Amino acid sequence: WFSHQAYGSVLDTTLLLNWCDSEFLGIALCAIVSFNDYRNQNSLQAECTCEFDSLDASCSRFNVPVGGWITTGKEPRTIESDHVFIGYISLSNITKRQEEEFKRGCVPTRVSLRFLVKDGTGEEIAQCEVV
Repeated sequence: WFSHQAYGSVLDTTLLLNWCDSEFLGIALCAIVSFNDYRNQNSLQAECTCEFDSLDASCSRFNVPVGGWITTGKEPRTIESDHVFIGYISLSNITKRQEEEFKRGCVPTRVSLRFLVKDGTGEEIAQCEVV
């Protein structure tokens, strides 16, 4: 189901020449996160930074939420198990985010997908590992 897979938090791949035609529907995102007994205050967000590049320049970069949660209360929680987060970004959403770059003639040939986990303050959580 997933055509391109990687172990670790980054997936770099070359795009097909016709990647933005009507056959391409979007990008399904899946991250397995190991929390290593992370103590969470009240919220957590897994996201993916999508960076589209042409042969000689960066075309666009944007973040896509992949999953997360918000809890109430002041007691910190210990997360003891790994979690799977799944997200999706459609072709129409990708092209909308790249509209200006397409006008400048920037046609992406590569994409880099970088997954990370942030706490409620927006800081990356070092104890979490995307596998």
